[in-house]
Amino acid sequence: GVPVNFKHGSWSQERLEEALKRGPHKSANEHVQFLTEEFVDMINKEQWVILPYDSVKDLPGLTLSPPGVIPQRDRRPRWIGDYTWSE
Repeated sequence: GVPVNFKHGSWSQERLEEALKRGPHKSANEHVQFLTEEFVDMINKEQWVILPYDSVKDLPGLTLSPPGVIPQRDRRPRWIGDYTWSE
């Protein structure tokens, strides 16, 4: 991974909890099977590690970005991290 510098400062525990409760972008709910396959593939390739929120909630600089899906014409969808709501 590459460090990312956001315009905002660190998130409060309250803001993290609100983001977690908000859940994924509505487009993710329409593509659950696709996202499951994508995420399992990344985990199997050791590109991702899934950790419980309780284990990471106190990490400095933690922010949460809900997954979203963009349909693509004549090919499989593309998943994204939805950063549009976080600022």
